[in-house]
Amino acid sequence: TNQTLRGTVSGASGITGSCAGAGPEVHYWWRSCPGDPGGRFRATTCDANTSYDTVLYMRHGESTADACNDDNLGCTNFARTSQIVSFVPSNWGLHVLSVDTYSGAGGNYVLYTFYPEIIITDRRAPAPAPKSPPRFDLRRGVCLPPLRLVNG
Repeated sequence: TNQTLRGTVSGASGITGSCAGAGPEVHYWWRSCPGDPGGRFRATTCDANTSYDTVLYMRHGESTADACNDDNLGCTNFARTSQIVSFVPSNWGLHVLSVDTYSGAGGNYVLYTFYPEIIITDRRAPAPAPKSPPRFDLRRGVCLPPLRLVNG
């Protein structure tokens, strides 16, 4: 599912990626279920409406290692934007994608994600109708409809 998210980061810095990220950030997360296939995940802030120097990083499960990118030199005219490519492990787990600020106060961003199994849901918007098999809820031990990538 290829999807687009728009948002704003502001406030204090909470965490930092392995390559950079000294300003405010926002985090998106989703759970995968037993039997879910792994796959290539790509995210980018390469867009004229991204108004600040972004940093993207992604973590899976309890790992502290992350895919991290500060400046996406392949993004023509918007080199201070970011892009990551990460492999999402198969089976169940928790995955976190962070949109961070290199330094400063942050601003507006446009985030594009590319991964066939993820349905992205901003918790400020209604959840989409299920489009794939149920998903695993780590808190209850059962699979739920695909409320996958949540801002928060």
